[in-house]
Amino acid sequence: MFKQIILSLIKTVAVATALSLIISHAFSLVFLDWFLVCIAAQFIMFYMWNSFLEYRLNVAREREETERITSFMEQGVDAICAYCNASNFIPIKLDDDNEFNCTECNKDNSVYVDITIAQKTQIIDKQSLNVSSYVKEKIDATKTIRRK
Repeated sequence: MFKQIILSLIKTVAVATALSLIISHAFSLVFLDWFLVCIAAQFIMFYMWNSFLEYRLNVAREREETERITSFMEQGVDAICAYCNASNFIPIKLDDDNEFNCTECNKDNSVYVDITIAQKTQIIDKQSLNVSSYVKEKIDATKTIRRK
């Protein structure tokens, strides 16, 4: 990072020096005045250019984020008409009322979304389901009981 800053400053000084030499020799003006003007002009122009690029990037990022959120909110589902039992594919929006007109009978339907919560299923260990080990454990247990 530090190396990039130094390199950028060297380029700025080189461009300002070249422009100042050309202007001071062509118009017989003071070199130092034009050197300072050229450096200030470069900082101002690049600040404005970088601000413009950052603005465009932010607008594009905001547009993409809006499209992504919109696509998340529009999940489709096959819904059966309450009047004629015809199947209709409709978008479901979590932030709006969900209604649709049936494609068959053209009647208005309302959609109510219900969220159900359930316990997560625990996976059973496959080793404990091995039949031969289960039978062996039962035989050993029976033998232990008979010995007593």
